[in-house]
Amino acid sequence: MLPGINTIMKDHYSSDKEKQQHAVAKRNKTILENWGDGYSAMRQGVANEFYKQEQDKICNAELVSKDDVASFLEVHGIEKFKGRGGNRKLKSLNLPVYKSILHYTDEFVKYNNNKSIAFSGRLDIAYKGFKLEDSDLCYCGSRIKFDPTTQEWTKLYCMDCRRTGTSKSHFKLKYGDEWEKMWAERNVSGSITRGINEEYLLNKMEESQSITINREHRLLNFYPDGYCEENNTIYEVYEKAHKSPKRAEKDKMRQQILQDYLKCDFCIIWDDGSDRIELHKYVQTK
Repeated sequence: MLPGINTIMKDHYSSDKEKQQHAVAKRNKTILENWGDGYSAMRQGVANEFYKQEQDKICNAELVSKDDVASFLEVHGIEKFKGRGGNRKLKSLNLPVYKSILHYTDEFVKYNNNKSIAFSGRLDIAYKGFKLEDSDLCYCGSRIKFDPTTQEWTKLYCMDCRRTGTSKSHFKLKYGDEWEKMWAERNVSGSITRGINEEYLLNKMEESQSITINREHRLLNFYPDGYCEENNTIYEVYEKAHKSPKRAEKDKMRQQILQDYLKCDFCIIWDDGSDRIELHKYVQTK
């Protein structure tokens, strides 16, 4: 501790409640005299102008190659740029690299339910060579397993699945003494869940179309209900829960990723009492 620091802190108004209240009152009076009721608007205007300037700086910065980003991270590491304020450190140190990381990792947002990925997660993706392995994706296939709170990649589930409860702990909580029975009925290969009528409906489809549907086909860490290699078609059984707007949006995104990857058709079998079947032919996207 520096010499005399105790004396300085003792005399500082923050150490005396009465002095602190007086300082706050004085500050509020000055604000009222200078700005009246427009202080909040002024502060908001300053913040907006600062944000605009920052955005302009980023827009005007040059993009560098992925190799240049990798070289920079190899030299400087990534830990100092992770966590609170880490992105500002990188932005001030090398704005082109900062912009390039954001630019090149935007394509991975589709693996995060189209929600922005925390900057620390983007750093990790950049450090991995802008590639994701199956182990980086949750079994649901729609979310990366990066946890913004811990700044780490979880071992089993994405944050969304941990909240919605498709794990053993969820089954224990939901079904109590019956959890093992429910888990055994709905679990395949340790992590795939299936609907009550899924097997029956897929068997029915096989019989009517004279095809063979693989029930354990894995793709990009997705687990489709079934895939027929012969006609290059994915088969999914959708229960009533898939009609909710939020779930429908997630299903559409997942369907597009699978169809783009396999260039396949996508058949939806509705398990809602309607016996409705939807066949979505593959359409190439830009």
